[in-house]
Amino acid sequence: MWRRRYGRAVGPLSLDVRLLSLPISVALTAAHDPVPDSNRLLTVVGITDDDGDTGWGECSALNRPAYHQETAEGVFGWLSTSPLHGAGADTGDRLVDHPMARAALEMAELDIRLKRTGISLASYLGVTRSEVPAGAVISLGSIDAALDAVAARVRQGFTRVKVKVVPAERAGFRPIELIRALEQKFTGLEVQADANGSFDRRSFDQAAELVGTGLAAFEQPFAPEELDLATELVGTGMCVVADEAATSREQVQRLIDTGACSAIAVKSSRLGGLFAAFELLGWCEEQEIPAAAGGMLESGLGRHALAAVAASDACTITGDVSPARSWLTDDPWQDLRMHDGVIDVPHAKGVCPAPDQEVLDRYTIRRHQRKVRIP
Repeated sequence: MWRRRYGRAVGPLSLDVRLLSLPISVALTAAHDPVPDSNRLLTVVGITDDDGDTGWGECSALNRPAYHQETAEGVFGWLSTSPLHGAGADTGDRLVDHPMARAALEMAELDIRLKRTGISLASYLGVTRSEVPAGAVISLGSIDAALDAVAARVRQGFTRVKVKVVPAERAGFRPIELIRALEQKFTGLEVQADANGSFDRRSFDQAAELVGTGLAAFEQPFAPEELDLATELVGTGMCVVADEAATSREQVQRLIDTGACSAIAVKSSRLGGLFAAFELLGWCEEQEIPAAAGGMLESGLGRHALAAVAASDACTITGDVSPARSWLTDDPWQDLRMHDGVIDVPHAKGVCPAPDQEVLDRYTIRRHQRKVRIP
């Protein structure tokens, strides 16, 4: 994969794999994670070359495997022991089986290259936008709790919120009740919904009720395999965004061909890296398919990369770009700058400025260092 993109193999390199435990200030409850932890487990990798240059990459795998089979602890273990030396025939296949781990390695190696040449990630990717609209994500909870959370985000300057929703059987109220309450209280606020695949045939009517509202987009209302239900909802005119179902460009092509979505949430970590994300964004732009930059509760490091993805002209739907301090109490990496409802696209050299070493060490709960050749 990397040899094809860069024209060479990389190594030998010093690989520093760390499992961090970052304190959370605002927990995000979702259909796939109804009882979130009070900390964000996060695996990051540092790659140092023979010249002493270091690049950092973030694996966005979550604490538990509900969203994706990779987890932060699992990736830490895999990166600490897997033979990433380029000699084994199965090394490339192993990386394909671990897209989020691969994304972290790719980001770290790219960070080295860009810092060495003094180029920012945004410039390297060819994006020209200097700012992107900020988007907040609101946790599952009661209607009153959601209204309070949205009010807090509006005071911070957000003009778009994405509320997590589930069927009434789980929430105690129908999603339309929440959307109507938001519309009544917050005039002019862009509202999206995200169900993380929690609706099915029995609750289809609750999803369909949202068609008559001002909802801007409905992200992953049904499980990825429920293509018939998604196609039916798309047929009502609702903007249905594929998230968990959009695992590759080939899969996105199938979703579009079957009418099972009308837009795509592009997540570089789930796709295997920034290159795969921008390949998909380029295809979406050619096919005139709306796209949004999807977040994965990243640290400031991952958020810098996310802002560059959101700056693509293909991202015509407001995505999940917000400062990491919106949910993290502390973070080794510099945060994004938000003002007047927008996020400044970072233009410092590399993917992100180097971490605060003291803070990084403070939140490192496991660490493994070794020499590798990355294929």
